[in-house]
Order: sequence, then C-alpha cells, then structure tokens
Amino acid sequence: MTEHLFIKIRRFFGQADLVLLALCCGAALFGILLIASATHYTGSPRYVLVQSVALALGVVLYAFFSFVDVESAVSAKWKWIFGFNVLFILLLLTPLGVDPSQSGGN
Repeated sequence: MTEHLFIKIRRFFGQADLVLLALCCGAALFGILLIASATHYTGSPRYVLVQSVALALGVVLYAFFSFVDVESAVSAKWKWIFGFNVLFILLLLTPLGVDPSQSGGN
C-alpha cells in the first residue's frame, strides 16, 4: 500500500507543474502575511487560519486534478458546458438576489 502511494507521489512530481504551484503558493503566502498584518490589532487569528486552510485545500485540489485527465472527460461535452457558462453569464444581467433599496440605485 505504501509503495503504491510513493509511486503516485513520484508521478505527481514528475508530471505536475511545480513552478506554477510554487508561484501560486508564494502569492498566497504573501496574501496571508498581508492579512495577518492588517488584522493583527484584533488579536484573532481567524482570517489567517481561514486563508491557510484555503491554501492547503488548493494544493490538495491541484494535486488531485493533476492526476485526472479533465480534457478527455470535458471535450465530448463542450457544448453543454458552453451553454451552462453562457447561462450563468446572462444571470449577471438579472436582479436575482438584489434588494433595490440596498443596491445604491435610484
């Protein structure tokens, strides 16, 4: 079992774009540092913890999606995905979830 895990880890480091991962982690760590600096006066590490968990979750998802061949799964259904995206973009034109008295409009 552990040898199978080591094979998977070796495969990840062989095919993943580690420079991209390092740059994204560096930017996220810089953001966490800025959040820590901005919220230092509150004495609560809540926002730093939330961002740190989000960073860890992002690294795990990056590792997961580096193993999954998304292109072959998505390419057959590109028309459905395109329609779904167009629908969600068109939803920006509707006032769903907006209270007119709170939106700052007339």
